[in-house]
Amino acid sequence: GRDRVGEVSIWDDLMETHGPSEHEGDHLSAERLAAVARLHRRLRDAGQGVQARGALQGGGERDGGPAAQVRDGELTARYDVTVLRVDPLQDLVVGVTEFVHDYPSAGAYDVQLTLCCRVAGTQNALRSTLLQTSVNLTGSALGSPAFSMLPLVSLDAAMGGVRRFRVPAADSGGAPVSFALGTTAQYGYRSVAPPSAIIQSIDPETGILSVNTTCYYVGNCTHGDLNVVVQAMSGGITSTADFIVRMQPPLPGASHIPALNLIAPPLPSPLNSLWTSGVMEMPVVEVYVGFPVELRVRGTDSDPGQAVFFEFSVLPAGAVAGELQGTNPALQALTWTPSEAQLGRQFICAGSLDLNPVSVCTPCPDSGSVECAPTCPQHRRSEPRCFEIDVKDNPAPNFALPTITALNAYMNEQIELEVRAEDGNWADSVTVGVHNVHPEGSSIQPINGFADRVMFMWKPQRSFGGWSDDVCFRASDLSGKETVLCIRITVVKCMWNVGLGDTLDSIATMLGSNYVQLWALNVEKDSPDAVLRENEKVRIGHSYQVRATDNVRYLSVQFATTRATLEMLNYNAIPSGAGDKDPLAMIAGTDMCILPHSCVGAVATQ
Repeated sequence: GRDRVGEVSIWDDLMETHGPSEHEGDHLSAERLAAVARLHRRLRDAGQGVQARGALQGGGERDGGPAAQVRDGELTARYDVTVLRVDPLQDLVVGVTEFVHDYPSAGAYDVQLTLCCRVAGTQNALRSTLLQTSVNLTGSALGSPAFSMLPLVSLDAAMGGVRRFRVPAADSGGAPVSFALGTTAQYGYRSVAPPSAIIQSIDPETGILSVNTTCYYVGNCTHGDLNVVVQAMSGGITSTADFIVRMQPPLPGASHIPALNLIAPPLPSPLNSLWTSGVMEMPVVEVYVGFPVELRVRGTDSDPGQAVFFEFSVLPAGAVAGELQGTNPALQALTWTPSEAQLGRQFICAGSLDLNPVSVCTPCPDSGSVECAPTCPQHRRSEPRCFEIDVKDNPAPNFALPTITALNAYMNEQIELEVRAEDGNWADSVTVGVHNVHPEGSSIQPINGFADRVMFMWKPQRSFGGWSDDVCFRASDLSGKETVLCIRITVVKCMWNVGLGDTLDSIATMLGSNYVQLWALNVEKDSPDAVLRENEKVRIGHSYQVRATDNVRYLSVQFATTRATLEMLNYNAIPSGAGDKDPLAMIAGTDMCILPHSCVGAVATQ
């Protein structure tokens, strides 16, 4: 199986040679320093995507042997790094490498990777890096927790107190991640854990690291850059991250740290371009596979004449940083269309700085000192802030309205039913339309021009008594996913919805009968001339249970009516092709609506 051993972003130990360590004890040879300087220059000139060779250093005699080790054996100490970013301003190279190891059987394994040595001047010079992870092939975890750290975190030492920033990590299977400070052993023998009075604690649930800058503020702190190791744990699996914390004193003409805002995606995102500046103030941003999203950062500097720039953690595959807009304030957008391989929790972290990170440093000359480091003007950086992003699969649309699944209607009653669909993917759009054959005389009309909502309208006429069927609607989104909603509508037999101005006489005439017949069916009325209220329900027939021996002719004679009237009042009740004298055995036991002394199309008399 493949697993991420850990994450480290400061690759100052990269070499152009492939041999074993050339240092003795705790000192690096001049040849090795020269090789590193040449590599920095080559990477600076070549840019991203370069393959650089390096050697995993064991740290001298104390390490003894290859530095990438699994409990069941050793891995090769030779490796390739694909360069993602060259940052001469901070004298670091950001890259990724992968080790492939075939585990012989299920079980728990410990993996560690040691690197030696960082050589960039005062930035953790001559100290080793130790990355560790536990691999448990018997559990349900899909991989080690993955960090998304900036390699160097700068804090404001111009004011005392506790500063906080997040160390983001996510589990590849979506399980919760817990955090802890690295143990003494996890720092490696050359590196030393910082004092607990400075690196105070890390929140076990959120990964927020608390750093006390007071001793730097008052000037009695002897510590320079701090090497910090944090471990993330999920499902019995642990990973470590290794990074630098740097304290920033005030500078002439630059007394303020650049401010940084995260800006959420614009509408139709529910976050609606929300601005935040604090740690974890930005809610989780939900994005969907195959749909583009735009995240923005905004930076300002209170010092006059300062311009603002940005740096980012390693971006997810496919994410692109746009052109810088403005100087102070400055704005930069990140665009990204997540893929299915990126499902789950992702982090994108950013920082703002008051110096262009690519155009103002003086590189080391090829013939210069082997201990040369790029010469850069002093500058100040904001604390990092992170977007926490939940990449989800694109869902199918769902119906918000109506909430009913069945509806009883009446003849001559106007039905108006709002049908509304929505999509859990805020970046998607939905269209609602007809799915199956709708009843004659019905229609759907868009509501206020919205494609995701329509009004179903229908007034069942006199021939729909007893009609019962599914009326279905289809909601489809941009990706072609569809959802169907069906509502069973039943038109009640033998009941009529009174319209404006209707009387028993007008209703009876329309049915080919007389008002005396209708008055007899509605005994609660005091007289055949009783005033009817609009939308009142009146009976227009009585219920008769069909016997197996009945036929249409018998019913017509028995109740002084006609086949046409029977068919009008009982939608599709009489089987197709049944003759007048054919037994109705196949519908025996069903109820038919009978209006005695009626003949559709005739003007009845008293």
